[in-house]
Amino acid sequence: MSNSILDPDDWMGTDDFCAIVGKARSTVESERSRGSDGPPHYKCGKKVRYRRSEVKAWLDARRVVPAAAKLAELATA
Repeated sequence: MSNSILDPDDWMGTDDFCAIVGKARSTVESERSRGSDGPPHYKCGKKVRYRRSEVKAWLDARRVVPAAAKLAELATA
């Protein structure tokens, strides 16, 4: 039986997170230290880790559907 919290594939570091969101490491670190933006993170000593599922949920919450697509969805419903 696998415990997903301990699965190393479920975690990423700051560099991986930066690559996904397209931000510079310094920007992500600054936002994280201010608590202004970003998904939940975990401090492991001096290292910061992100759970992939939480990054995905954070990104999903920022999904923007253009107005034209919304109108098309309503027209077909």
